[in-house]
Amino acid sequence: VSNLTAGKKYYVRVRSYTVVRGKRYNGAWSDTKSVTTAKYDIAKAKVAGIKNKSFTGRNITQSITVTYSGKTLKNGTDYTVKYSANTKVGTAKVTITGKGIYGGVITKSFAIYPAKQVIQKLYGTYAGFFIDYAQKGSATGYEISYSQRSDFKGAKSVKVTNNRTDKKTVSGLARYQKYYVRVRSYTVKGGKTYNGAWSDKKWVYTQ
Repeated sequence: VSNLTAGKKYYVRVRSYTVVRGKRYNGAWSDTKSVTTAKYDIAKAKVAGIKNKSFTGRNITQSITVTYSGKTLKNGTDYTVKYSANTKVGTAKVTITGKGIYGGVITKSFAIYPAKQVIQKLYGTYAGFFIDYAQKGSATGYEISYSQRSDFKGAKSVKVTNNRTDKKTVSGLARYQKYYVRVRSYTVKGGKTYNGAWSDKKWVYTQ
């Protein structure tokens, strides 16, 4: 029920009715309860502190700050916070619902990316290198990037499309050369690709 006076107390009751053969039968009114309409629309508030996160396997929350006309509101007193889809890689949602003198709802979203990758083993092979990285159950696959430049300018990459494959031999490179290597996980969900953070870079000499 909307379009009432803000900050005003109203008394409310409800009853059921049934129409049989054109005749209406009204049930008894419920007990009367009172409610005070909110004075302020929280949808006009500003929300800060929502950032994209990395997958942890646990519920991911945010350090949210809500301000209305310069006043910082209190969680639990002026509003409540509820999360959904915040345990897996993908897009999570935050619902901020006004409380007390604040009414209305704010909905925000943030991305959850695969966790940062780790190179566990790296050594040179004939005209290439072998890499062993961390297997991530939350990933769809992995991307290995390599370059002879430490800034990875002009880098080439190899994609591993099986998340259970946690090692790869890259070949066809120049022999006896230094290459910088890094790897990241990626997850495809709802047609969108979520790329995790690159691992720390390491270098290797081909044989």
